[in-house]
Amino acid sequence: MTRRIVRTITQLTAAALLAFVVIFLLDRNFRLLPNAVHEYMPQHNHGLVVTDITVKSCNKVNIFSSCKLDPEVWHRIDKNLYLGNAWVSSAYIHVQRKKEEDLTADDKVVIDVKMGIETGGIMGLALCSAARE
Repeated sequence: MTRRIVRTITQLTAAALLAFVVIFLLDRNFRLLPNAVHEYMPQHNHGLVVTDITVKSCNKVNIFSSCKLDPEVWHRIDKNLYLGNAWVSSAYIHVQRKKEEDLTADDKVVIDVKMGIETGGIMGLALCSAARE
């Protein structure tokens, strides 16, 4: 009896995991799930596009140093770029977002971001932006 219960639980778990993976892959490629589910997820900002990105670094020892920019304009991604390896400094990425309806013809939209170490050993940020058509 217990073998049958364990086998049934194992089969149900495997079927649920397989269904989840298939739905995830189909949704990622073909948008299978409704928009209400996508708008609920925290990484998706429906109707907003990124128009500018900046890196703000600060010093923890200096009490006048702040890693926050104007919250009305900039949205901070709360992930320390140094990943906790630097004792006295931290850096955060800030993005500027606009609603799609508020974009004008001369606004630029960020379409690609590349980060790496520049020749001076300082973290750099390269943006590829395109004008809205």
